[in-house]
Amino acid sequence: MKAPPDHSTDAYRLPELYLIGAAQFRHSLRRMLDAWRADNAIGTADAARLAERVCAGTARRVYALA
Repeated sequence: MKAPPDHSTDAYRLPELYLIGAAQFRHSLRRMLDAWRADNAIGTADAARLAERVCAGTARRVYALA
């Protein structure tokens, strides 16, 4: 019999993975947007708009939230 994995990609076994995954996503997104801003690829307003659309905006569109 095969031993169960120590982690799960769908966080079925460890609900904390949702929290860790969300925190890592926000951290990585901020680093990417900050790098783009430092390179003058986008402005502050564009970075804020992209962050909102990628994060909360996606949930609103996918789940038809108000």
